[in-house]
Amino acid sequence: MTEILSATLELSRRQAVALIFGSISVLYGAQGVFTPISFARNFGFPILSPPKTSDQEHLARSSAFVAATGGRTAALGLAIIVLALEGKTRAAGTVLASCSISGLVDTISCYNAGDSGSWIQHAIGTMVLGGLGMWLKNQA
Repeated sequence: MTEILSATLELSRRQAVALIFGSISVLYGAQGVFTPISFARNFGFPILSPPKTSDQEHLARSSAFVAATGGRTAALGLAIIVLALEGKTRAAGTVLASCSISGLVDTISCYNAGDSGSWIQHAIGTMVLGGLGMWLKNQA
């Protein structure tokens, strides 16, 4: 146990930042996998119940798609965590900054078709991810 604690205390600030945002990505992605309807609502695109209560195919397909997207987000987060633990914070920064591409798409999609104002959280998150990713990448 003391070895784990001492290893944790030896993390650099860059590793800590990468670990925090990697962990957030894993948890956010897990929400999409395990609670896709809640995830979609929080994202800004709620999955609406089908007009006919007997037609559950729409709900099942929508939930499956959201879960698949959540799995990809969790995988990116795990990659960031592993890179940070290996001390490869510049590589973790590249992955984190690259995630701003999907964040930009999310922002535009929510602006065009999402719940009112849902694009704002995506715009802020995209700027934070991109900025922190570039900070990690450009640190000596």
